[in-house]
Amino acid sequence: MCGIFFAAACGLLAMSSTGAQASIVSEIRGGLLDHATTLTTSGREDGVDANLELVFAPIGLLLSAHPFVGTSFNNDPDNTDQVYLGLAWDGQPVGNLLLRFGLGAARHNGELLRFSDDVRGLGNRNLIYLAMDIGWRFSPRIDVSLFYQHLSNGPFRGGDRDVNDGLDNIGLRLGYHFGDD
Repeated sequence: MCGIFFAAACGLLAMSSTGAQASIVSEIRGGLLDHATTLTTSGREDGVDANLELVFAPIGLLLSAHPFVGTSFNNDPDNTDQVYLGLAWDGQPVGNLLLRFGLGAARHNGELLRFSDDVRGLGNRNLIYLAMDIGWRFSPRIDVSLFYQHLSNGPFRGGDRDVNDGLDNIGLRLGYHFGDD
């Protein structure tokens, strides 16, 4: 699932470098994340996630929200991978300090039910996606940020899936901006 998404993301990136399509993708972000970080959760899974995200030109109607699509995939094939999409709002409140907040939906390939202490039970295949970055914009093109992402079914549980372990990943990302927005 993530391999297909990654190929599509690379195709979009390649299209963004051509003249007519340059304004579609405004930024690409990527980094490494501590999967199921024990800073905020039980850590029932572990390892490192590779994260890749494409950010699109802002939508003026929603307070300049940037649509985004991304993936985080783990180095262990038994752990949870995800694809996600949503809207992000960002700003530089002081100097080059960068703050971002993202809200959207994710789809994962992890377990729905917790059948052992080593497995995260996520309850539903489609989950709420939240993300936050705090970083530094080094130039109009480059930024580095501490990135946190959370998947959860929140209050939306149903049937025999009364499970909500959630998944928290945290790490560092590098962002490359194609324009000066």
